[in-house]
Amino acid sequence: MNIYNILNVPQLSIDVAFDGERFYLIEFQAVYFGTLTQTISEFYFTYKNKKWVKVMEQRSLEQVYAESTVSYISDKK
Repeated sequence: MNIYNILNVPQLSIDVAFDGERFYLIEFQAVYFGTLTQTISEFYFTYKNKKWVKVMEQRSLEQVYAESTVSYISDKK
């Protein structure tokens, strides 16, 4: 089970570092957190086909909140 399911929250912000062998939790925020990084970012990462992929796309804050909330509700059905 992944951390998203364990915490059972619609939004989650986790900063993680990986040294090639281990993952390290740098920062953890749930439900409410600052949004500056998202609003100024020109890209984001998504996990597809068992690897992290960089997506060159700027998304609106409203889009991110709406998608995460819909996904959260859909997962509860």
